[in-house]
Amino acid sequence: MPMTDALRSLSVFADDREIAVDRRIRLRGKSTMTCLPDPWTVDVYGLSDEDAAFLRRCAIVRVLGAGDSLLCSGAPADILDLHAQGRDVTQILILEGEALWRSTVSLSLAAGTGVEQTIRALLARCSSPAPLAACPQLTAVLPRGQAFFGRTVDALNELARAADSRGWVWHDAFWLTRIGEGVPRATIREEDILREPETMTGALICATRMVGLQTGQLVRLQTDTHSGVFRLAAQTIDADSHSGAWDCTLTLMDETEAGLGLEAWEGIM
Repeated sequence: MPMTDALRSLSVFADDREIAVDRRIRLRGKSTMTCLPDPWTVDVYGLSDEDAAFLRRCAIVRVLGAGDSLLCSGAPADILDLHAQGRDVTQILILEGEALWRSTVSLSLAAGTGVEQTIRALLARCSSPAPLAACPQLTAVLPRGQAFFGRTVDALNELARAADSRGWVWHDAFWLTRIGEGVPRATIREEDILREPETMTGALICATRMVGLQTGQLVRLQTDTHSGVFRLAAQTIDADSHSGAWDCTLTLMDETEAGLGLEAWEGIM
């Protein structure tokens, strides 16, 4: 479940081991409904020597919130030892989704292969395999044999657009949806927002205390000035487990606006 500033719950795992227990943690970064790597910075204050050594040997770092909601995960791109405000700070840099972004694929498929089957084959056979987490019902098939050679995400995006869908990477899995598809799984109310949402073409920019929503999902907005269902196209998080910042700026896309088509998704993030 999303969490509010009253909880300020953050925990860091190096592989399957929790580190930085009872330490101050600050998470900053942005998650987007794209296949681009999402940059995250995790600051841990006063990390023990034992935990620091384990961190430098691990393959995956995960940051969890309240209710074990996964906020970000990925291989550490860099680990820096800093000194700030009189305290030692271990800074972990993560590029979430970088492995799939950099992956390549070489695959040939026969005519008549289904589009969903093709997507699953690309994800399974590329140099950095990833799961297909969500997919609309795709009945289309390849009209003729096709060979894929090059960047995996280029092939995935091409297939998604051909199926009138949008594909993106979230938590190292590939997700696919169509405009208007899905059921709202979270509601943002007046008491959850930090200031009046700003309007832009096809979207609202909404600053909220809620941290831990799923990028790409539908959310329901119920405030004094706005009401409706929106697609969470991007979110920028700045959350500190002890003090200071605790907010998330959401880019909420209005999929029902007249004239808003698949091409409009490109400019909203």
